[in-house]
Amino acid sequence: MNHDSSYCAETVRRLDANRYIAALFAPEPARGDLFALYAFNLALATVREQVKEPLVGLMRFQWWRETIDDLYRGGSRETPVARALKAAIGRRSLTRALFDTLIDARERDVADPPADLAATIAYAEATGGALATLAVEILGAAEARDAAHHGGAGWALTGLARAGQVPAALAGAVADEARRRIATARALPVPRAALPALVQLAVADVYLARGREPSRLDAQLRIAANALRGRF
Repeated sequence: MNHDSSYCAETVRRLDANRYIAALFAPEPARGDLFALYAFNLALATVREQVKEPLVGLMRFQWWRETIDDLYRGGSRETPVARALKAAIGRRSLTRALFDTLIDARERDVADPPADLAATIAYAEATGGALATLAVEILGAAEARDAAHHGGAGWALTGLARAGQVPAALAGAVADEARRRIATARALPVPRAALPALVQLAVADVYLARGREPSRLDAQLRIAANALRGRF
């Protein structure tokens, strides 16, 4: 790994441990490209907790919107994540619109967080669903896009329910929708090549079980075991 890839990998290892372990089962250079994608996602996902003024957050999202535009035009930005993402975009036929979908959804989260079930589901599709779809494209498994869309949305909904980031009145419905989306993903044909984008779902059932919170080690062992068995 070069410096940029190492930076992205370390960021994901610290802040998104389950996706980090899942990505380790991808071959190189796809593994490095996944780390670049996930580091980009973390740069968006952490804006809300890093800024006190919504306007500052909106400026960060605009910077990323312009950066993605530059990268697709062949330009670059001098940050490790942007440079690594440029390399990933150059190697893969990644759907540009999915990056815009991710940025737009995270931007709305700062200015106007989803307040009802329909908005929460749409947010999960635009964040987790878009991210997982880009991940299977990196892995050369575009035929798994539908499974990635549902599985990614289910993982995002799981995270929202787990973190208590939805109103108490919606928590049960959000968890039920997460289970439904994950079940839909599991029922679809998914090539083994796509597993590193989805195998973190192996711990979703545990996270969604009321009162259950596995240790970081237990979660990672579950992911690894399912990756080796070819399931999620």
